Amino acid sequence: DVNMPRMNGLDLVESVRSQGSKVPFLMLSTDGKPELMARGRRLGVAGWIVKPVKPGPLANAVRSLIETAASDGG
Repeated sequence: DVNMPRMNGLDLVESVRSQGSKVPFLMLSTDGKPELMARGRRLGVAGWIVKPVKPGPLANAVRSLIETAASDGG
């Protein structure tokens, strides 16, 4: 989530990326501001779902992440 105590979700992604990790991130947040989503894309966030989350779109996003990781050899 973008809105977390101490370190927001985008700062977390940035920190993980700075350590060389390619782990996929899917952002779930109540905040869908275009500038936040653009920062997420620049950091390599694979998807962004605005809460409240519906099961179908969440399942589709997770399935896509799994398929992408499998095709990338990860």
